[in-house]
Amino acid sequence: MNLFAMSSPGLIMIGIGIAIKYFVKRRRFYRRNQYGMEVYKNFASASANGCLNKLASLLGTACILIGILLSFGGCMSKIWHPANGSAVELHPTWHKAEKRPNGN
Repeated sequence: MNLFAMSSPGLIMIGIGIAIKYFVKRRRFYRRNQYGMEVYKNFASASANGCLNKLASLLGTACILIGILLSFGGCMSKIWHPANGSAVELHPTWHKAEKRPNGN
């Protein structure tokens, strides 16, 4: 069982989320003038950029959180069952748990 193969969609989502957040912060940085104020051509571009930046930042945060859940979801496929001292493997249906034949 390859742990990296199980968590690769999660790592990809984390990478996409970090890239989106980096791109938003980079654009915000290059819009600033020497006094630290963001400069826009007109009110419409300021409004549109503000809204799009917030949506993109929210999308980046969501990608990072989903990536974390996906990458740890593979690790949580086995849980330790303290009642009988054996590992229980969860099925994709999430409502059934079956004991493995070899007790691991």
